[in-house]
Amino acid sequence: MDLRQQVLQILAAARADAQRQMQAKGVNASGRTSASIQVRASKTGAQLVGGNSKQHTFTVAGITFNAYDTAPIPTLQTGSAPWASKPLRTPFWFAAHIYQWTIDKALPAASDKERMSLSFAIARKLINDGSERHRVPVDIYTTAAQKAAGSIRQAVLEATKSEIKAALAVTKTM
Repeated sequence: MDLRQQVLQILAAARADAQRQMQAKGVNASGRTSASIQVRASKTGAQLVGGNSKQHTFTVAGITFNAYDTAPIPTLQTGSAPWASKPLRTPFWFAAHIYQWTIDKALPAASDKERMSLSFAIARKLINDGSERHRVPVDIYTTAAQKAAGSIRQAVLEATKSEIKAALAVTKTM
């Protein structure tokens, strides 16, 4: 297997590790962010990327909102900090996004009114205190990324040694 294939295989394993961690830690409400993580290969290298700029719409209380399909990758592990400037009232647009999240997360609610009340309460908590993951971060991708980086370094080192040995063998026969 050539070095390129090794690197792609290592990155694919890191992708699978991060996705497993998202599932295990309950950081996978709709599954869109997990599905967005992919290995991108080019002529000059490869990288593990996640998130996207695609948007979807949803409607709450007759108002249609646009939302990104995926969560920002850093917030998966570190969560959301409390807002620096706290509004007097919870913004409806923010509570509406939380409303959609409660649906994606399948949180129980007896009615739309109860779901909206729950959404405003969660939104207010996030504004004031940040998310639980911000207070107690979880390892979603750090271990997978560190393991991949070590494996890639080792693969590059082995490939380099092999090429140097081959070059030395050629020069000895000359």
